[in-house]
Amino acid sequence: MSEFPLLSIRGLGVDFTTSRGRAHVLRGVDLDIARGRIVGLVGESGSGKSTLALAILGLLPPNAGSVQGSIRFDDVDLLNSSAESLRSLRGHRIAMIFQDPMTALNPVFTVGTHLRDVLNAKGSGEDAMEHNKRALEMLAKVGIPDPEQRLKAYPHELSGGMRQRVMIAMALLTTPDLLIADEPTTALDVTIEAQIVSLIREMRTHVRGSILFISHSLGLVSELCDDVAVMYAGAVVEQAPSVELFANPRHPYTRALIDCEIGLDDDDGQKLRSIPGEVLDPLAVAPGCTFAARCSLAEPRCHDQAPQFRSVAPKHGVACFRA
Repeated sequence: MSEFPLLSIRGLGVDFTTSRGRAHVLRGVDLDIARGRIVGLVGESGSGKSTLALAILGLLPPNAGSVQGSIRFDDVDLLNSSAESLRSLRGHRIAMIFQDPMTALNPVFTVGTHLRDVLNAKGSGEDAMEHNKRALEMLAKVGIPDPEQRLKAYPHELSGGMRQRVMIAMALLTTPDLLIADEPTTALDVTIEAQIVSLIREMRTHVRGSILFISHSLGLVSELCDDVAVMYAGAVVEQAPSVELFANPRHPYTRALIDCEIGLDDDDGQKLRSIPGEVLDPLAVAPGCTFAARCSLAEPRCHDQAPQFRSVAPKHGVACFRA
């Protein structure tokens, strides 16, 4: 969707080997992230969002039996790069805030050690005192009270929300070209969530880095992101600028997700909306549209033919016959 994107993914397919057979977790994903833009990635649990993030970083688990397509980061072919080349990018030009704050931190190291190790790995040339100062400033920025004491604490001494903020601080200390944020506000209350959103927006302004923001919250995505990509059953079914997508969603799944969002103006007695049916089993081979079985607008051809992703408006693409 961009002429010279920082990250360009084409035809990305990832299969996992399981005891039940081959699971098709990603199915021909196309996605562009332009320089200096925040791209929101939304979809139900199991749609492949986290797998896509891990594929970008080269951190897929050992049972990822087959990977097809291409991932190019600023003219670097990530899928064909050596392990050493990927390590040189991770934590320097590409950083990630992982989804699970309870297991991502090493329990035998203090918070201060985690943060100082990030700065040491980046090779900033600063001394230990300067590293400590920057670590304290970042802890304060992400809303951690009494940062001097927290710097000496071990992960098990912090709540889940505070651990999440430590992970965010670690990622932001790297000042990456691409930040992948996988549900970064999951364990946070609304006040801290607002601080983190403001911090991410501030980082984009000063660093001019790009951000892939993975979230279940459409409200948060609409507030923070410039562009939005909607994933279903391992494929991107719609991508557009945020304002355009929320004002004029073209895919039935996108419209269904927006309809299911709980708003502040909803009537107290109104029945919560949901999408009927179940997400396509990743072990299933779908000859047609992966959403056809749950779509109220499905036609006979939707069950037999896979719709191609096509442009329906400037910078607005969708994979649907009815778009």
